Amino acid sequence: MSSYFQNFEQVGYKFGNEVSLTAIQNLTQSVRIPDIIGDDISYYSLYTILDGDRPDILSDKIYGNSTFYYTFYLMNTKLLESGWPLPSNEVTDLVKTVHPNTVVGTTDDITGKFNVGQTVTGQSSAVTGKIIKKRYDFGQIVIEGTKQFSSTEILKSDTEDTIQLCETSTEANAIHHYLDGDGLYADVDPHGTTDSDGSRTIPALHTVVTYTTQYETENDALKSIRVLKKEKVAKVHSEFMRLLRE
Repeated sequence: MSSYFQNFEQVGYKFGNEVSLTAIQNLTQSVRIPDIIGDDISYYSLYTILDGDRPDILSDKIYGNSTFYYTFYLMNTKLLESGWPLPSNEVTDLVKTVHPNTVVGTTDDITGKFNVGQTVTGQSSAVTGKIIKKRYDFGQIVIEGTKQFSSTEILKSDTEDTIQLCETSTEANAIHHYLDGDGLYADVDPHGTTDSDGSRTIPALHTVVTYTTQYETENDALKSIRVLKKEKVAKVHSEFMRLLRE
């Protein structure tokens, strides 16, 4: 077990149908480092996590000792809540794994038709696929798997309903949301206009944020952290362990 847990108090816990209690570390026990150092900026500096900076590697890089890795989490609530940021290439892989499907869009009304579970067919491409989700706020239909529909073809359902497509993309590169000119989330009319090439018109001063971009933004937000200064870490570590033993 990591030395981080060696000073945690032990509690009795009954596993499954066991009659006797087993002594284990109380993993719910915690001490917040900010409670130890307060807002004293002399104790910490800012650091931007780089690709390849695992917690133990970064601890060794800064302090010459890999055991102080836990301080990064206790100094930064966002790391406790969301975990360590991924290397850039792994973010791309994660988005493709979580969102492996195809998204088609239309400015036509899809209320009451093109329902989840139906099969659709592109009238130009002859590509078929199964609907697994609808996003009314963006006029989008999510189709299972990777499909090569034409971005401006007619899509027909197995109930003979049709819509005119104005966009198609992988789910990873599909619209996650729009931002307005102030960088705030913005609502956009899903039944808006199309450009001369048949693609959806993006309102002026609005920016499209894709699923990939959103994941990258959230991951990048984890990279700027507070780290204890090298000359302070041993003192804080000792006080942290003392408080755990109380």
